[in-house]
Amino acid sequence: LAGSAGGPRPRTLPRSALYRALRDEATRRGIPVEYGKRLVATGTGPRGTVTALFADGSRAEGDLVVGADGIHSRTRTLLDPPRPAPATPASSPSAAAPATPATRRPRTPTG
Repeated sequence: LAGSAGGPRPRTLPRSALYRALRDEATRRGIPVEYGKRLVATGTGPRGTVTALFADGSRAEGDLVVGADGIHSRTRTLLDPPRPAPATPASSPSAAAPATPATRRPRTPTG
């Protein structure tokens, strides 16, 4: 469990720092990152892949579509039209990752 003895400790960071870290890691792995795309349709490719079609006429093919476009998600609407957006008062995404020497905080007797 997070915060338990020997387990990862919870961290808080600005959303912009999370976006930057995700973008930097994608770039490091050679994964292109594009902004300003508007999804207009999805389809299944001949090899069982997913094709995403964008308003500018471009397309992308991959193994999955990640819809991280908010409560009024165009991705969700295209993939599961009858399901309404869930009503939640707040969200709190979290994850655990190993600390590097540069990010590891020194342990103190008080925690």
